[in-house]
Amino acid sequence: MNIPDRHSVTTPLHKQSGAALMVSLMLIFTMSLLGISAMRSGSLNSRMVTNALEKDLTLQVSESASDIALADQVALVGAVCSPTAIPVDVTELDEANVITSVATVTYEGQTIAPGWSSGLVSAIRYTASATSTLAASGTNTQTSQGTYYIVPKDSSGAC
Repeated sequence: MNIPDRHSVTTPLHKQSGAALMVSLMLIFTMSLLGISAMRSGSLNSRMVTNALEKDLTLQVSESASDIALADQVALVGAVCSPTAIPVDVTELDEANVITSVATVTYEGQTIAPGWSSGLVSAIRYTASATSTLAASGTNTQTSQGTYYIVPKDSSGAC
């Protein structure tokens, strides 16, 4: 029986070219790139979620500020026939050094009251605009909403 000699099966050291080393280095390099890519993707997703939450927060505060502005009867009366927007105090929504809000009410004029055909009433239109800013990130949202009040028609045309 012929048993191969141990030296005849293995390649002599001077004929090895280091292919296993090159393959392992390429695998390590590829795995490193995949790891870096996964970390970047994770941090990008985190920033996107944070931005969405901040935008949602400023939107809610801005809408609340415009709601407060439309509920302020003193500002609404003061806005009638005023050439400029009337500022409304919405500091109750502000948090120190976190979020700030500014709101205004604008008189948009009188029009025919929807659903009323008698001509005895008219609608006074208002627009409330609000801006909220998150100080840390500079995220800011502006909202604007309108409403009208049905009042007895003023035929004099004066304010």
